[in-house]
Amino acid sequence: MTYYPYTNVPNVVFDYLPNLSYTELKVLLLIIRQTFGWMDKETRKQKQFDWISIRFFAKKTGLSKRAISDAIAKLIQKKLIIVKNEKGKIVHHKLQRRRALKLYFSFNLEATCAVISL
Repeated sequence: MTYYPYTNVPNVVFDYLPNLSYTELKVLLLIIRQTFGWMDKETRKQKQFDWISIRFFAKKTGLSKRAISDAIAKLIQKKLIIVKNEKGKIVHHKLQRRRALKLYFSFNLEATCAVISL
């Protein structure tokens, strides 16, 4: 993966600002940074998903683990992010996230663009 000193943030994020809390925005921007901020040298494509631990979220955002967990739940509910477990299965509920060994996060660009265009 190649690191770039900037990250393109999809315009739809700015359209959603009135509907996002401060905590949700911080978590969402970190997910975007960890995916759209990296590009595979061979395929020249951005990461689709990235493994992000709650500890990493806490370190990078300055938020508590509980606030991060609540923000993730709300972002899933708003269909702004997709979360998968280590087996590649999409997880929707807090209990499923707790049971997973690793969680992989992605910004749900397709769904958010469809909602905005309606």
